[in-house]
Amino acid sequence: MGRLARVVTTSRRARTFCASSVVVGEVEGYVKSSRARVVWRAQAAGRYDDLPVRLVTHESGRHRRMLHWRDRDGVAGRTALSEATVGERMTLFTEGPTRPELLWLRLSESGLPPRPSSWEGVFRVANDRCEAVLSDVMDEPPFCTPHMCGTASRCACWCSSTTSWTGGWA
Repeated sequence: MGRLARVVTTSRRARTFCASSVVVGEVEGYVKSSRARVVWRAQAAGRYDDLPVRLVTHESGRHRRMLHWRDRDGVAGRTALSEATVGERMTLFTEGPTRPELLWLRLSESGLPPRPSSWEGVFRVANDRCEAVLSDVMDEPPFCTPHMCGTASRCACWCSSTTSWTGGWA
């Protein structure tokens, strides 16, 4: 179970989400395989070199999570996780196995976070692919939207991807 901050939801209201252990395992698999591959390629190509970077050094606070970070110039700062905007979250990095890497979970093939406005296109492509792949074997192929979870979402995720995870799990 987790909580989405109000500043990152379209409704501007905080939301609680649940994820089964199976989904958590699938996300962990993505992080260790497809995501790690695109991060490595982005690092090798220097795609993170000119980005604004806030390297998270530690977290604090039990009720109000605070991220403590340093920028490229060594200037320390902190951001309340519940108040961090999408733009701020896109600049958060963590120490990876060899170099800093983005904290953003789902990355595009370029190793960069997709803009929220592009998410609907991902789901449109996924739904079209599900329709094309599954219409011969079922009357109503599954579809998904960015706010759906469960079997339909995982199916659309599979239908939309060829080499990377493009799911809509919370």
